Amino acid sequence: MKKTAKQMFEELGWKCEEYHEEYNKCIKYITNAGNNEKESCIITEITFDLIDKTIRFFSFDSGEIFEYYETYITPQVLKAINKQVEELGWGGKENE
Repeated sequence: MKKTAKQMFEELGWKCEEYHEEYNKCIKYITNAGNNEKESCIITEITFDLIDKTIRFFSFDSGEIFEYYETYITPQVLKAINKQVEELGWGGKENE
């Protein structure tokens, strides 16, 4: 049986959140790189905006000083992203 995008992300340690409000329809995958020696951690989010059909990536520090960081993805995460795009039907010529 083939894995879904959600299963692929979860196996890589990402948590899925879905929002289906009138102006906020998205699927969001979140992971964090925590450090037990400090209270903050780096949180990375990949958001699939279901209204605009866009993908947003960003990482930020959850501590008192709110900073954004470059976002890196692995080939395994890229496969999960591509699977999510496929499941959403965004990859066909009709969406160009």
